[in-house]
Amino acid sequence: SISMSCSDKLVRWGVLGLGGALLSMYIPNPIVLSSICVSKDPRAVDDRADLGQLNALRRAITDRIGKALMVITETEKGWNVKPPKVAVVSDV
Repeated sequence: SISMSCSDKLVRWGVLGLGGALLSMYIPNPIVLSSICVSKDPRAVDDRADLGQLNALRRAITDRIGKALMVITETEKGWNVKPPKVAVVSDV
C-alpha cells in the first residue's frame, strides 16, 4: 500500500492546495496554506530544542515545498504559490 506521512501531506497541500475536484468547480484558485503552527515538543528541556524543532519543520515542510514550487513554476506560468511560514508555539 502507499502511505503518506504527515509532512508528505502538508507538502502536497502546500503545493497543490487544500481543495479537491468538487471544490475546484466553485473556487477556481487553490486554497493554500499561508502558515503552519505546531505546539512545542513537551519533551524539550531548553530553548535550543525549540530551535531544533523549528529547523526540522522547515526542512520537512517549507524547504520541500519551496523545491517543488521551483520545479512547477519553471513549467507552469502563472503559478503563484509561496511556501508557508512555520512556527513553534510554547503556549496555546
